[in-house]
Amino acid sequence: MIRSVSRGSVIDRRQSFLRTALEMTSGTPEDSPMTLSDVMSDPGIRDLRTPNLAAGEAAYNFALRRLDDPQQPVRLSQFTGAKPVALVFGSYTCPPFRVQLDAVDGLYRRYSEGVAFFMIYIREAHPEEGWVLKRNRDVGISIHDPTSFEQRAAVASSCVARMRVALPVLVDEPDNAVARHYGGWPIRLYLIDRDGRVAYQGDEGPFGFKPAQLRRAIEVQLSRS
Repeated sequence: MIRSVSRGSVIDRRQSFLRTALEMTSGTPEDSPMTLSDVMSDPGIRDLRTPNLAAGEAAYNFALRRLDDPQQPVRLSQFTGAKPVALVFGSYTCPPFRVQLDAVDGLYRRYSEGVAFFMIYIREAHPEEGWVLKRNRDVGISIHDPTSFEQRAAVASSCVARMRVALPVLVDEPDNAVARHYGGWPIRLYLIDRDGRVAYQGDEGPFGFKPAQLRRAIEVQLSRS
């Protein structure tokens, strides 16, 4: 049985996460260049959805630029031996991501002393060149998929400001290497343990994006300290 919790965001109306996700399949404008079927069959997108690692394996050691200070990249390995790392993959154009951001921010506020948290801003889920959603346009989100770091960072900045995101944000490069290794598109959650291994790998979004599962994984890791 699926327990459907009513959620909203600062820009999205309040309704269940399940309804938000299901609504996407019937909210495609006629001028959308792609449909859900097109997205599911696209080999490039399939690569971004499919992880190249699994729970218990060594995590892919990336180095990504911070949104608030691009000159200071963050390496995953810098936390090895120090603290677990929660990774939150997503983008502004994904409605289920927006309505779950408050729950993820709550985890950050609760556990940030013992766990490093990073939102990793990745390729847009619903750009104007792809599968367009009427829901996004209804709330003033009409974004062309960025082709440079600067463009992606600008969109990420808009997301952070409008959604009032507290999480530290890293920006995936235009080659989408980190999203591809982690299968982070369109949204996904991870927890990396102190040894640099995958302690928790959430299922593919939107339905596999479950902050409550991440919370339980964090509590298990912290209990081992």
